[in-house]
Amino acid sequence: MHPVYILYFILFLHTQCVYAQIQGHYSCKVDKKRNISLDLSLYPNNFYSLTWSENEVADILTVGYISCGNWYIDQEKIILKDLDHNFQTTCTYRNIYLFGSSIDNSIEITIKDSFKWLIELKFTKYFEMDNDEKPDLKNFPFDSNFNPSLAKKEREKYYSDKERNTLFFGEYGENGYQLCIQPNHSYILNAKLPDFDRKSGKLKFKYLFRSEGTWERKGNVLTLFDTSVKCPFYLIITKDGLKPNQMMYSIHELPYFFRYMSR
Repeated sequence: MHPVYILYFILFLHTQCVYAQIQGHYSCKVDKKRNISLDLSLYPNNFYSLTWSENEVADILTVGYISCGNWYIDQEKIILKDLDHNFQTTCTYRNIYLFGSSIDNSIEITIKDSFKWLIELKFTKYFEMDNDEKPDLKNFPFDSNFNPSLAKKEREKYYSDKERNTLFFGEYGENGYQLCIQPNHSYILNAKLPDFDRKSGKLKFKYLFRSEGTWERKGNVLTLFDTSVKCPFYLIITKDGLKPNQMMYSIHELPYFFRYMSR
């Protein structure tokens, strides 16, 4: 066999070994008190899911999706390519030793380029995967009624609306999400979870998800451009509020962002 083919074969085997080593379920604890964690699953078929979960009450698990798509390795880095929005998250990885764990020789993944709030978070593998393990795609948000092509077709008819609905500056909210539209063409979008402070007896909120950047308007379409992932998200400006058109996962199904505080 030609030496070049032998070299290619060796590189192929090495790559397959690296993929097999990295695939698995990873977790990053972001709030120990409320048992809130971020979970990253890298499947053998190169599908991935990045979710957050809260398990504050026994037997009750709340899950929200941040990103889903395909993953691959490029020059010693893990690349996560979002399926619906086409932005990518770049991660580094290293081998670590977990004494007393079910996985003694584990892997730690660190996010280096993504949404600003995710950068430098470290995920540790807690469960291995079999080579034939596959995700149940019915459980993921892109398997819902959302369709990027239909969303694009829907907003195109609002670009040229002759009647411009009023876009109010200030805060909008719905179902735990808070969107703030500023007059200087900046925005902040948060996902917040209620947190009852037993000492003060007051209800506070913990902000979990965060997207920030700039906004622009064309007709009755509001475009939010996240400056971290360099990705646009879209809402329709209606008389009732801001209607999600193509937004992050777990926001697709919201009917509207309702204005509840003016500035």
